[in-house]
Amino acid sequence: HTSLPSIVFHRLLPLPYHSSAPTSNRRACFILFCDQLTLISFNIDDDTNMSQKAANDAQASKFMREGNKWMSTTMFRWNPDYYQAANAYTEAARLYKKNQDLSNYAAAQTAVGTASYKQGRLLKGAQELDTAAMTIVNLDGDAKLAGSLYEKSAEWYLEKTSID
Repeated sequence: HTSLPSIVFHRLLPLPYHSSAPTSNRRACFILFCDQLTLISFNIDDDTNMSQKAANDAQASKFMREGNKWMSTTMFRWNPDYYQAANAYTEAARLYKKNQDLSNYAAAQTAVGTASYKQGRLLKGAQELDTAAMTIVNLDGDAKLAGSLYEKSAEWYLEKTSID
């Protein structure tokens, strides 16, 4: 037997996931064999999960800026394009929801509703706010934020007073 360092990586074997363990933090789990044949098990924190969240956040911010661009006018575009803005805000909301960034999700979904509202589609705008509020409640988010979204959607429903 030759002299080995205290921990030698003879081979890495994947372990099956345990259903009781949270999968968001457990992407990879390996077994290490030491020179004393002691079995050590540990979790490797998944950096790709964090980098994916950062990439989603950057992409969502880009979609929010794009939506803001479509909501404004320029020298050559005299009217805002609410349809394009709503599409950009919807993509941003999808990415924020995927990251479970509820405050930014609510802001993006409110922007979708506002774009629909400015198109004259009050019920669609109110439905977008309702969807955001229900999602926030279902993900155990801020009840005050959900309440403010419900309040705003109720105002839009009352303002319309008829079905589209």
